[in-house]
Amino acid sequence: MTNRDQLNFYVTYNEDRFDGDAGIPLLRPANEPNPFRANIIPNVPFSTRYTPPADFQATRDIIPQLYYTHTFSDNLRFRNAFTHRKFDDQYLVTETLSVDPVKTPNLVDREFFYFFHHRRPLQNQSDLLAIVKTGKVEHQILVGYDFLHYQNQTERSRSTVGTALPPVALLNPVETFTQKLTNFTPSRFDYFTHNVNAFFFPDFMRFNSRVTALVSGRFDGFRRTAFRNPVVNGVEGQGAVTKVEQNPFTWRGALNGQVTNWMSVYASYGTSFRPQTSLSADGKQLKPETGDQFEVGQRFDLLQGRMTLNTSLFWINKENVTVSRANGVFDQAGKVRAKGWEADLRGRVTRTLQLLGSYGFTQSQFQDFELEDGDGVTRNLRGRTPSFVPRHTARLWAVQDLAKGWAVALGPRYIARAPVNNFNYYFLGGYTVWDAAVYYKTRRVDYSVNVNNLFNKERYLVASVNDFLVYPGRPFDLSANVKFRW
Repeated sequence: MTNRDQLNFYVTYNEDRFDGDAGIPLLRPANEPNPFRANIIPNVPFSTRYTPPADFQATRDIIPQLYYTHTFSDNLRFRNAFTHRKFDDQYLVTETLSVDPVKTPNLVDREFFYFFHHRRPLQNQSDLLAIVKTGKVEHQILVGYDFLHYQNQTERSRSTVGTALPPVALLNPVETFTQKLTNFTPSRFDYFTHNVNAFFFPDFMRFNSRVTALVSGRFDGFRRTAFRNPVVNGVEGQGAVTKVEQNPFTWRGALNGQVTNWMSVYASYGTSFRPQTSLSADGKQLKPETGDQFEVGQRFDLLQGRMTLNTSLFWINKENVTVSRANGVFDQAGKVRAKGWEADLRGRVTRTLQLLGSYGFTQSQFQDFELEDGDGVTRNLRGRTPSFVPRHTARLWAVQDLAKGWAVALGPRYIARAPVNNFNYYFLGGYTVWDAAVYYKTRRVDYSVNVNNLFNKERYLVASVNDFLVYPGRPFDLSANVKFRW
Protein backbone atom coordinates (compact mmCIF):
# COMPACT_ATOMS: atom_id res chain seq x y z
CA MET A 1 0.00 0.00 0.00
CA THR A 2 2.79 2.39 1.04
CA ASN A 3 6.39 2.05 2.16
CA ARG A 4 5.07 1.55 5.71
CA ASP A 5 1.79 -0.30 5.08
CA GLN A 6 1.29 -3.82 3.79
CA LEU A 7 -2.04 -5.59 3.20
CA ASN A 8 -2.26 -9.29 2.33
CA PHE A 9 -5.50 -11.07 1.47
CA TYR A 10 -5.90 -14.83 1.08
CA VAL A 11 -8.83 -17.10 0.31
CA THR A 12 -8.65 -20.88 0.37
CA TYR A 13 -11.44 -23.16 -0.80
CA ASN A 14 -11.41 -26.91 -0.33
CA GLU A 15 -14.10 -29.47 -1.10
CA ASP A 16 -13.70 -33.21 -0.56
CA ARG A 17 -15.77 -36.34 -0.61
CA PHE A 18 -14.40 -39.60 0.71
CA ASP A 19 -15.71 -43.14 0.89
CA GLY A 20 -16.07 -44.41 4.44
CA ASP A 21 -13.97 -47.21 5.89
CA ALA A 22 -14.72 -48.85 9.23
CA GLY A 23 -11.33 -50.51 9.47
CA ILE A 24 -10.68 -54.09 10.66
CA PRO A 25 -12.50 -55.56 13.70
CA LEU A 26 -10.34 -57.13 16.38
CA LEU A 27 -11.68 -60.51 17.48
CA ARG A 28 -11.97 -61.76 21.05
CA PRO A 29 -11.60 -65.35 22.26
CA ALA A 30 -14.80 -67.41 22.49
CA ASN A 31 -14.71 -67.36 26.31
CA GLU A 32 -14.16 -63.58 26.59
CA PRO A 33 -17.31 -61.43 27.07
CA ASN A 34 -15.44 -58.10 27.22
CA PRO A 35 -15.12 -56.61 23.70
CA PHE A 36 -12.24 -54.39 24.84
CA ARG A 37 -10.14 -57.51 25.40
CA ALA A 38 -10.27 -58.37 21.72
CA ASN A 39 -6.72 -59.29 20.70
CA ILE A 40 -6.97 -61.36 17.51
CA ILE A 41 -6.39 -59.76 14.12
CA PRO A 42 -8.52 -61.66 11.57
CA ASN A 43 -6.61 -63.30 8.76
CA VAL A 44 -8.08 -61.13 6.03
CA PRO A 45 -6.43 -58.81 3.51
CA PHE A 46 -6.14 -55.33 4.98
CA SER A 47 -7.92 -54.02 1.90
CA THR A 48 -11.11 -55.80 3.07
CA ARG A 49 -14.01 -53.38 3.47
CA TYR A 50 -16.99 -53.94 5.76
CA THR A 51 -18.71 -50.69 4.80
CA PRO A 52 -21.67 -50.33 2.39
CA PRO A 53 -21.72 -47.91 -0.57
CA ALA A 54 -23.81 -45.47 1.50
CA ASP A 55 -20.80 -44.55 3.67
CA PHE A 56 -19.23 -41.18 2.95
CA GLN A 57 -17.65 -38.07 4.39
CA ALA A 58 -18.20 -34.75 2.57
CA THR A 59 -16.52 -31.49 3.58
CA ARG A 60 -16.56 -27.92 2.30
CA ASP A 61 -14.10 -25.46 3.78
CA ILE A 62 -13.86 -21.73 2.93
CA ILE A 63 -11.29 -19.56 4.74
CA PRO A 64 -10.76 -15.86 3.95
CA GLN A 65 -7.82 -14.23 5.75
CA LEU A 66 -6.73 -10.60 5.94
CA TYR A 67 -3.36 -9.41 7.29
CA TYR A 68 -2.35 -5.77 7.79
CA THR A 69 1.01 -4.44 8.98
CA HIS A 70 2.03 -0.84 9.65
CA THR A 71 5.68 -0.06 10.38
CA PHE A 72 6.15 3.10 12.42
CA SER A 73 9.94 2.72 12.56
CA ASP A 74 12.63 0.06 12.72
CA ASN A 75 11.76 -0.40 16.40
CA LEU A 76 7.96 -0.21 16.32
CA ARG A 77 5.32 -1.97 14.23
CA PHE A 78 1.60 -2.83 14.41
CA ARG A 79 -0.03 -5.98 12.96
CA ASN A 80 -3.62 -7.20 12.65
CA ALA A 81 -4.76 -10.63 11.43
CA PHE A 82 -8.39 -11.50 10.67
CA THR A 83 -9.67 -15.00 9.84
CA HIS A 84 -13.14 -16.36 9.26
CA ARG A 85 -13.94 -19.98 8.48
CA LYS A 86 -17.03 -21.63 7.03
CA PHE A 87 -16.60 -25.37 7.50
CA ASP A 88 -19.32 -27.96 6.82
CA ASP A 89 -18.62 -31.63 7.53
CA GLN A 90 -21.22 -34.33 6.81
CA TYR A 91 -20.29 -37.83 7.93
CA LEU A 92 -22.06 -41.19 7.54
CA VAL A 93 -19.77 -44.11 8.30
CA THR A 94 -20.18 -47.61 9.66
CA GLU A 95 -18.19 -46.83 12.79
CA THR A 96 -19.23 -49.86 14.83
CA LEU A 97 -18.11 -53.37 13.81
CA SER A 98 -18.44 -56.28 16.22
CA VAL A 99 -18.15 -60.06 16.10
CA ASP A 100 -19.87 -62.33 18.63
CA PRO A 101 -17.36 -65.17 19.15
CA VAL A 102 -20.03 -67.58 20.39
CA LYS A 103 -23.25 -66.88 18.47
CA THR A 104 -21.95 -65.63 15.10
CA PRO A 105 -18.16 -66.02 14.96
CA ASN A 106 -18.12 -65.72 11.17
CA LEU A 107 -20.32 -62.62 10.85
CA VAL A 108 -19.62 -58.93 11.41
CA ASP A 109 -22.42 -56.85 12.96
CA ARG A 110 -22.50 -53.17 11.91
CA GLU A 111 -24.12 -49.85 12.81
CA PHE A 112 -24.15 -46.42 11.16
CA PHE A 113 -22.94 -43.23 12.79
CA TYR A 114 -24.01 -39.84 11.39
CA PHE A 115 -23.45 -36.14 12.03
CA PHE A 116 -23.44 -32.89 10.07
CA HIS A 117 -21.23 -30.16 11.57
CA HIS A 118 -21.55 -26.48 10.65
CA ARG A 119 -18.57 -24.70 12.21
CA ARG A 120 -18.19 -20.90 12.02
CA PRO A 121 -15.11 -19.59 13.88
CA LEU A 122 -14.20 -15.90 13.55
CA GLN A 123 -10.90 -14.71 14.97
CA ASN A 124 -9.04 -11.41 15.07
CA GLN A 125 -5.61 -10.81 16.56
CA SER A 126 -3.88 -7.45 16.98
CA ASP A 127 -0.40 -6.88 18.36
CA LEU A 128 2.16 -4.12 18.78
CA LEU A 129 5.90 -4.91 18.74
CA ALA A 130 8.43 -2.51 20.26
CA ILE A 131 12.20 -2.88 20.54
CA VAL A 132 13.63 -0.94 23.48
CA LYS A 133 16.80 -0.95 25.54
CA THR A 134 17.13 -0.74 29.32
CA GLY A 135 20.79 -0.38 30.11
CA LYS A 136 22.62 -3.15 28.25
CA VAL A 137 19.50 -5.35 27.84
CA GLU A 138 17.54 -5.26 24.58
CA HIS A 139 13.82 -6.03 24.87
CA GLN A 140 11.51 -7.14 22.08
CA ILE A 141 8.14 -6.51 23.76
CA LEU A 142 4.91 -7.68 22.18
CA VAL A 143 1.50 -6.63 23.48
CA GLY A 144 -1.53 -8.20 21.86
CA TYR A 145 -5.27 -8.82 21.95
CA ASP A 146 -6.94 -11.99 20.63
CA PHE A 147 -10.69 -12.26 19.99
CA LEU A 148 -12.53 -15.48 19.06
CA HIS A 149 -16.21 -16.01 18.36
CA TYR A 150 -16.89 -19.65 17.49
CA GLN A 151 -20.37 -20.99 16.67
CA ASN A 152 -21.18 -24.62 15.95
CA GLN A 153 -24.37 -26.43 14.98
CA THR A 154 -24.45 -30.21 14.63
CA GLU A 155 -27.36 -32.12 13.13
CA ARG A 156 -28.15 -35.64 14.35
CA SER A 157 -30.63 -38.00 12.73
CA ARG A 158 -32.42 -41.03 14.18
CA SER A 159 -32.78 -42.42 10.68
CA THR A 160 -29.08 -43.33 10.79
CA VAL A 161 -27.78 -43.19 14.37
CA GLY A 162 -27.78 -46.75 15.69
CA THR A 163 -29.35 -48.12 12.51
CA ALA A 164 -28.56 -51.80 12.29
CA LEU A 165 -27.16 -52.97 8.97
CA PRO A 166 -27.31 -56.52 7.61
CA PRO A 167 -24.28 -58.42 8.89
CA VAL A 168 -21.59 -59.48 6.44
CA ALA A 169 -19.20 -62.40 6.37
CA LEU A 170 -15.94 -61.88 8.22
CA LEU A 171 -13.70 -63.61 5.71
CA ASN A 172 -15.33 -62.92 2.35
CA PRO A 173 -17.87 -60.12 2.86
CA VAL A 174 -20.51 -59.67 0.17
CA GLU A 175 -22.46 -56.43 0.53
CA THR A 176 -26.27 -56.69 0.53
CA PHE A 177 -27.06 -53.14 1.70
CA THR A 178 -26.73 -51.30 -1.60
CA GLN A 179 -29.14 -48.37 -1.21
CA LYS A 180 -27.85 -44.80 -1.15
CA LEU A 181 -29.06 -42.76 1.82
CA THR A 182 -30.04 -39.17 1.11
CA ASN A 183 -32.69 -38.40 3.74
CA PHE A 184 -31.18 -37.37 7.07
CA THR A 185 -34.20 -35.84 8.79
CA PRO A 186 -32.89 -34.04 11.90
CA SER A 187 -33.95 -35.48 15.24
CA ARG A 188 -31.69 -33.22 17.32
CA PHE A 189 -29.58 -30.10 16.95
CA ASP A 190 -26.46 -29.64 19.10
CA TYR A 191 -25.22 -26.09 19.58
CA PHE A 192 -22.26 -24.47 21.24
CA THR A 193 -20.79 -20.97 21.18
CA HIS A 194 -17.31 -20.02 22.39
CA ASN A 195 -16.28 -16.44 23.07
CA VAL A 196 -12.68 -15.72 24.01
CA ASN A 197 -11.12 -12.37 24.86
CA ALA A 198 -7.41 -12.76 25.50
CA PHE A 199 -4.46 -10.46 26.22
CA PHE A 200 -0.84 -11.59 25.83
CA PHE A 201 2.53 -9.94 26.45
CA PRO A 202 5.79 -11.78 25.68
CA ASP A 203 9.14 -10.08 26.32
CA PHE A 204 12.20 -11.48 24.54
CA MET A 205 15.37 -10.20 26.24
CA ARG A 206 18.90 -10.20 24.88
CA PHE A 207 21.42 -9.63 27.68
CA ASN A 208 24.49 -10.03 25.47
CA SER A 209 25.61 -12.08 22.48
CA ARG A 210 25.46 -15.30 24.53
CA VAL A 211 22.45 -15.04 26.85
CA THR A 212 18.78 -14.52 25.93
CA ALA A 213 15.54 -15.03 27.85
CA LEU A 214 11.81 -15.03 27.25
CA VAL A 215 9.02 -14.21 29.70
CA SER A 216 5.41 -14.25 28.49
CA GLY A 217 1.92 -14.29 29.91
CA ARG A 218 -1.61 -14.66 28.58
CA PHE A 219 -4.99 -13.99 30.16
CA ASP A 220 -8.05 -15.67 28.61
CA GLY A 221 -11.65 -14.80 29.29
CA PHE A 222 -13.38 -17.97 28.08
CA ARG A 223 -17.17 -18.32 27.86
CA ARG A 224 -18.95 -21.42 26.56
CA THR A 225 -22.68 -21.89 26.02
CA ALA A 226 -24.01 -25.28 24.91
CA PHE A 227 -27.45 -26.84 24.51
CA ARG A 228 -29.22 -29.65 22.64
CA ASN A 229 -32.58 -29.09 21.00
CA PRO A 230 -34.77 -32.12 20.23
CA VAL A 231 -36.74 -32.13 16.97
CA VAL A 232 -40.20 -33.76 17.16
CA ASN A 233 -42.41 -33.96 14.07
CA GLY A 234 -40.24 -31.38 12.36
CA VAL A 235 -40.50 -28.88 15.24
CA GLU A 236 -37.33 -27.87 17.09
CA GLY A 237 -37.67 -27.68 20.88
CA GLN A 238 -35.43 -26.07 23.47
CA GLY A 239 -33.00 -28.10 25.55
CA ALA A 240 -31.30 -27.19 28.80
CA VAL A 241 -28.58 -24.56 28.49
CA THR A 242 -25.19 -25.21 30.07
CA LYS A 243 -22.63 -22.44 30.55
CA VAL A 244 -18.93 -22.67 31.32
CA GLU A 245 -16.85 -19.68 32.39
CA GLN A 246 -13.10 -19.74 32.94
CA ASN A 247 -10.52 -16.98 33.30
CA PRO A 248 -7.13 -18.72 33.17
CA PHE A 249 -3.75 -17.02 33.27
CA THR A 250 -0.98 -18.97 31.54
CA TRP A 251 2.68 -18.07 31.37
CA ARG A 252 6.04 -19.20 30.09
CA GLY A 253 9.67 -18.55 30.99
CA ALA A 254 12.74 -19.63 29.02
CA LEU A 255 16.49 -19.08 29.20
CA ASN A 256 19.08 -19.77 26.50
CA GLY A 257 22.86 -19.64 26.91
CA GLN A 258 25.69 -19.99 24.39
CA VAL A 259 28.16 -21.97 26.52
CA THR A 260 30.82 -22.33 23.82
CA ASN A 261 31.03 -21.50 20.14
CA TRP A 262 29.71 -24.99 19.36
CA MET A 263 27.22 -25.63 22.20
CA SER A 264 24.21 -23.80 23.64
CA VAL A 265 21.78 -24.88 26.38
CA TYR A 266 18.25 -23.85 27.24
CA ALA A 267 15.52 -24.43 29.80
CA SER A 268 11.84 -23.50 29.73
CA TYR A 269 8.71 -23.89 31.80
CA GLY A 270 5.17 -23.01 30.79
CA THR A 271 1.51 -23.58 31.54
CA SER A 272 -1.28 -24.18 29.01
CA PHE A 273 -5.01 -23.85 28.53
CA ARG A 274 -7.10 -25.23 25.64
CA PRO A 275 -10.88 -24.89 25.40
CA GLN A 276 -12.87 -27.89 24.19
CA THR A 277 -14.58 -27.53 20.81
CA SER A 278 -16.37 -30.89 20.83
CA LEU A 279 -19.79 -31.71 22.22
CA SER A 280 -20.14 -35.24 23.56
CA ALA A 281 -23.05 -37.16 22.06
CA ASP A 282 -24.13 -38.39 25.53
CA GLY A 283 -24.61 -34.82 26.80
CA LYS A 284 -21.50 -34.75 28.98
CA GLN A 285 -20.08 -31.23 29.26
CA LEU A 286 -16.37 -31.16 28.54
CA LYS A 287 -14.02 -29.07 30.66
CA PRO A 288 -11.16 -27.08 29.10
CA GLU A 289 -7.79 -28.83 29.08
CA THR A 290 -5.00 -27.38 31.25
CA GLY A 291 -1.40 -28.37 31.71
CA ASP A 292 2.22 -27.47 32.32
CA GLN A 293 5.53 -28.40 30.69
CA PHE A 294 9.18 -28.30 31.71
CA GLU A 295 11.94 -28.79 29.15
CA VAL A 296 15.74 -28.59 29.07
CA GLY A 297 17.97 -29.14 26.06
CA GLN A 298 21.11 -28.33 24.19
CA ARG A 299 22.28 -27.64 20.64
CA PHE A 300 25.62 -28.80 19.26
CA ASP A 301 27.22 -27.46 16.08
CA LEU A 302 29.32 -30.25 14.54
CA LEU A 303 31.68 -30.67 11.59
CA GLN A 304 32.54 -26.95 11.55
CA GLY A 305 28.88 -25.96 11.46
CA ARG A 306 27.82 -28.37 8.70
CA MET A 307 25.69 -30.43 11.11
CA THR A 308 23.60 -29.65 14.18
CA LEU A 309 22.46 -31.96 16.96
CA ASN A 310 19.55 -30.90 19.18
CA THR A 311 18.61 -32.90 22.27
CA SER A 312 15.95 -32.25 24.91
CA LEU A 313 14.35 -33.70 28.02
CA PHE A 314 10.70 -32.86 28.74
CA TRP A 315 8.03 -33.37 31.40
CA ILE A 316 4.38 -32.64 30.61
CA ASN A 317 1.28 -32.76 32.82
CA LYS A 318 -2.23 -32.35 31.38
CA GLU A 319 -5.64 -32.38 33.02
CA ASN A 320 -9.07 -32.94 31.47
CA VAL A 321 -7.61 -34.59 28.36
CA THR A 322 -10.42 -35.54 25.97
CA VAL A 323 -10.64 -39.23 25.07
CA SER A 324 -12.85 -40.25 22.13
CA ARG A 325 -15.05 -43.33 22.48
CA ALA A 326 -17.78 -44.90 20.34
CA ASN A 327 -20.38 -42.91 18.36
CA GLY A 328 -19.26 -39.39 19.22
CA VAL A 329 -19.03 -39.96 22.99
CA PHE A 330 -16.10 -38.32 24.79
CA ASP A 331 -14.61 -38.92 28.22
CA GLN A 332 -12.01 -36.83 30.00
CA ALA A 333 -8.97 -38.16 31.79
CA GLY A 334 -8.35 -36.49 35.14
CA LYS A 335 -4.60 -36.26 34.58
CA VAL A 336 -2.07 -37.52 32.01
CA ARG A 337 1.68 -37.28 32.47
CA ALA A 338 4.34 -37.65 29.77
CA LYS A 339 8.10 -37.51 30.06
CA GLY A 340 10.76 -38.29 27.54
CA TRP A 341 13.83 -37.47 25.51
CA GLU A 342 14.25 -36.32 21.92
CA ALA A 343 17.20 -35.94 19.56
CA ASP A 344 17.37 -34.36 16.13
CA LEU A 345 20.39 -34.47 13.80
CA ARG A 346 20.54 -32.60 10.50
CA GLY A 347 23.06 -31.17 8.11
CA ARG A 348 25.56 -32.10 5.39
CA VAL A 349 28.04 -34.92 5.93
CA THR A 350 29.73 -34.11 2.63
CA ARG A 351 29.21 -31.49 -0.05
CA THR A 352 26.61 -33.71 -1.76
CA LEU A 353 25.14 -35.80 1.08
CA GLN A 354 22.54 -34.40 3.48
CA LEU A 355 21.27 -36.33 6.53
CA LEU A 356 18.22 -35.79 8.70
CA GLY A 357 17.67 -38.11 11.64
CA SER A 358 15.46 -38.05 14.72
CA TYR A 359 14.67 -40.22 17.72
CA GLY A 360 12.06 -39.82 20.43
CA PHE A 361 11.38 -41.68 23.67
CA THR A 362 8.08 -40.94 25.42
CA GLN A 363 6.65 -42.48 28.57
CA SER A 364 3.01 -41.39 28.77
CA GLN A 365 0.68 -42.57 31.55
CA PHE A 366 -2.71 -41.82 33.00
CA GLN A 367 -2.40 -40.53 36.56
CA ASP A 368 -6.12 -40.42 37.31
CA PHE A 369 -8.76 -41.71 34.89
CA GLU A 370 -11.79 -43.79 35.86
CA LEU A 371 -13.48 -45.37 32.85
CA GLU A 372 -16.20 -47.97 32.37
CA ASP A 373 -14.79 -51.14 30.85
CA GLY A 374 -16.52 -53.30 28.25
CA ASP A 375 -17.78 -55.61 31.02
CA GLY A 376 -19.60 -52.73 32.77
CA VAL A 377 -17.02 -52.37 35.56
CA THR A 378 -15.48 -48.92 36.18
CA ARG A 379 -11.71 -49.15 36.48
CA ASN A 380 -9.00 -46.62 37.26
CA LEU A 381 -6.42 -46.53 34.43
CA ARG A 382 -3.64 -45.12 36.59
CA GLY A 383 -0.28 -46.15 35.14
CA ARG A 384 -1.66 -47.23 31.76
CA THR A 385 -0.59 -45.74 28.44
CA PRO A 386 -3.03 -43.71 26.29
CA SER A 387 -4.03 -45.58 23.15
CA PHE A 388 -1.62 -45.51 20.21
CA VAL A 389 1.16 -43.64 22.04
CA PRO A 390 4.43 -45.46 21.24
CA ARG A 391 7.46 -45.30 23.50
CA HIS A 392 9.94 -45.10 20.62
CA THR A 393 9.86 -43.29 17.28
CA ALA A 394 12.73 -42.80 14.87
CA ARG A 395 13.40 -41.58 11.35
CA LEU A 396 16.39 -41.31 9.03
CA TRP A 397 16.31 -39.41 5.72
CA ALA A 398 19.33 -39.17 3.40
CA VAL A 399 19.43 -36.89 0.35
CA GLN A 400 22.17 -37.42 -2.22
CA ASP A 401 22.80 -34.66 -4.77
CA LEU A 402 23.68 -35.93 -8.23
CA ALA A 403 24.94 -34.16 -11.33
CA LYS A 404 22.93 -31.76 -13.49
CA GLY A 405 20.18 -30.92 -10.99
CA TRP A 406 19.23 -34.47 -9.98
CA ALA A 407 18.93 -35.78 -6.40
CA VAL A 408 17.63 -38.93 -4.74
CA ALA A 409 16.45 -39.57 -1.17
CA LEU A 410 15.80 -42.67 0.91
CA GLY A 411 15.01 -43.40 4.54
CA PRO A 412 13.06 -45.51 7.07
CA ARG A 413 10.41 -44.50 9.64
CA TYR A 414 10.03 -46.59 12.80
CA ILE A 415 7.10 -46.62 15.24
CA ALA A 416 7.31 -48.90 18.29
CA ARG A 417 4.46 -51.04 19.60
CA ALA A 418 1.50 -49.21 21.11
CA PRO A 419 -1.78 -50.13 22.87
CA VAL A 420 -5.00 -50.36 20.86
CA ASN A 421 -7.12 -48.96 23.70
CA ASN A 422 -6.67 -47.05 26.94
CA PHE A 423 -7.12 -50.23 28.98
CA ASN A 424 -3.90 -51.61 27.41
CA TYR A 425 -5.36 -55.07 26.96
CA TYR A 426 -3.65 -55.49 23.61
CA PHE A 427 -0.59 -53.97 21.95
CA LEU A 428 0.07 -53.84 18.24
CA GLY A 429 3.64 -54.61 17.23
CA GLY A 430 5.95 -51.90 15.95
CA TYR A 431 6.70 -51.37 12.29
CA THR A 432 9.23 -49.83 9.93
CA VAL A 433 8.30 -48.26 6.60
CA TRP A 434 10.72 -46.99 3.94
CA ASP A 435 10.10 -43.86 1.87
CA ALA A 436 11.97 -42.51 -1.16
CA ALA A 437 12.04 -39.53 -3.49
CA VAL A 438 13.62 -38.31 -6.74
CA TYR A 439 14.21 -34.59 -7.44
CA TYR A 440 15.14 -32.68 -10.56
CA LYS A 441 15.66 -28.90 -10.62
CA THR A 442 16.02 -26.45 -13.46
CA ARG A 443 16.32 -22.68 -13.39
CA ARG A 444 12.54 -22.15 -13.40
CA VAL A 445 10.95 -25.53 -12.67
CA ASP A 446 11.33 -28.09 -9.85
CA TYR A 447 10.13 -31.66 -10.32
CA SER A 448 9.77 -34.26 -7.59
CA VAL A 449 8.40 -37.79 -7.25
CA ASN A 450 7.70 -39.04 -3.71
CA VAL A 451 7.14 -42.68 -2.81
CA ASN A 452 5.45 -43.67 0.44
CA ASN A 453 5.98 -47.23 1.72
CA LEU A 454 8.52 -48.08 -0.98
CA PHE A 455 8.55 -51.83 -0.28
CA ASN A 456 4.74 -52.03 0.06
CA LYS A 457 4.63 -53.19 3.67
CA GLU A 458 1.06 -54.37 4.21
CA ARG A 459 0.25 -55.78 7.63
CA TYR A 460 0.83 -52.81 9.89
CA LEU A 461 -1.75 -50.70 11.73
CA VAL A 462 -1.69 -47.00 12.51
CA ALA A 463 -4.89 -46.03 14.37
CA SER A 464 -7.91 -47.27 16.27
CA VAL A 465 -11.48 -46.21 16.99
CA ASN A 466 -14.13 -47.36 19.48
CA ASP A 467 -11.43 -49.29 21.40
CA PHE A 468 -11.67 -52.46 19.29
CA LEU A 469 -11.36 -51.40 15.64
CA VAL A 470 -7.99 -50.88 13.96
CA TYR A 471 -7.00 -49.12 10.75
CA PRO A 472 -4.30 -50.38 8.35
CA GLY A 473 -1.46 -48.12 7.31
CA ARG A 474 -0.92 -46.68 3.85
CA PRO A 475 0.19 -49.07 1.13
CA PHE A 476 2.67 -48.17 -1.61
CA ASP A 477 1.69 -44.88 -3.21
CA LEU A 478 3.35 -42.35 -5.44
CA SER A 479 2.83 -38.63 -5.91
CA ALA A 480 4.41 -36.16 -8.33
CA ASN A 481 4.84 -32.40 -7.91
CA VAL A 482 5.83 -29.60 -10.26
CA LYS A 483 6.81 -26.16 -8.94
CA PHE A 484 7.20 -23.13 -11.23
CA ARG A 485 9.15 -19.95 -10.49
CA TRP A 486 8.97 -16.71 -12.44
